[in-house]
Amino acid sequence: MKVAIFASNMNFFEEIYKEICKKHEVRLFVEPVVNLPFGRSRIHNILRKKQMTKLMAWADVSFFEWADQNLVDATKYNKHSKIVTRLHSYELTTYADIVDWTKVDRVILVSKIMQKRFLDKFPNYSNARTSVINNVINVDKFNIPENKTLNNNLGVLSSLVPVKRLYDLILAFSEIKKEKPDLKLIIGGGEQIGEKRYPMALMELIDKLNLKESVIFEGHIDDPHEWFKRIDIYISNSYWESFCVSLHEAMSSGCYPLVHWWSGAEEFVPKENIYLHNHELKQKVLDYYSSDENIRKDESDNFRNLMVDRFGEKKQLNEIIKVLESV
Repeated sequence: MKVAIFASNMNFFEEIYKEICKKHEVRLFVEPVVNLPFGRSRIHNILRKKQMTKLMAWADVSFFEWADQNLVDATKYNKHSKIVTRLHSYELTTYADIVDWTKVDRVILVSKIMQKRFLDKFPNYSNARTSVINNVINVDKFNIPENKTLNNNLGVLSSLVPVKRLYDLILAFSEIKKEKPDLKLIIGGGEQIGEKRYPMALMELIDKLNLKESVIFEGHIDDPHEWFKRIDIYISNSYWESFCVSLHEAMSSGCYPLVHWWSGAEEFVPKENIYLHNHELKQKVLDYYSSDENIRKDESDNFRNLMVDRFGEKKQLNEIIKVLESV
């Protein structure tokens, strides 16, 4: 089978791409580059359309990783192949309204909550043409380190953007620290292009709270596997998530998860690990550190086993390929 791949961002897609390449003939769309002093945009659009339509005419299936501008443009052109897309999250509120969904044969959603959001927004799209397939988690890479010990570190791995509610988490942490002064909050992840005010506000907040020694911003993390080894409790304090890859990698690495009740959180962690208010987060953190060492170890093992059951043996990779082959 000939598969054309359109991926504006390879995040969360590298392993899937490699697996598709093993089993089928694949061509990857490359955005044309135009280096001219004038008419650059017009010429780029002409070349882009020509290359996209040529590639889709070659393919049996065109796969769009992210339901973004690539998919918008593809559904404007004459249809030459089956079209499958994987919609993650932000596309639902940015690009989805201008996609011609009548030309899209299958939509892969990364969670049940994203499937519900999609079908609520597009009720005429057949539920039978959607599939829920979680993101791929490499449970062989993310595992519990030998002789894991407490480090008194709470951790978050995310971009410094409002949706992650890091500002609110720092305020909550300041209250938790009054009860347990040796705690630190480690934040991995950098600024997002175009978002400067939020990172500045975070720095100003820790200055006001006198937490410069306790709230540590570590910027972009090149090796999350090593980073998770230092984290006892991983906190997802977002108000919106579709899946939250870092949360699952943390659980696979033996971190104890605490998750704000964003819609769909119960799909991934037990009710006992979900909080709504800051005082609930505080109590859950303190309870964890006051619990017996054997209980904490059992919790780590249980979450690790849960991840292996869900993501081991290339389950998600095989499910995605099955969709491509059956469309």
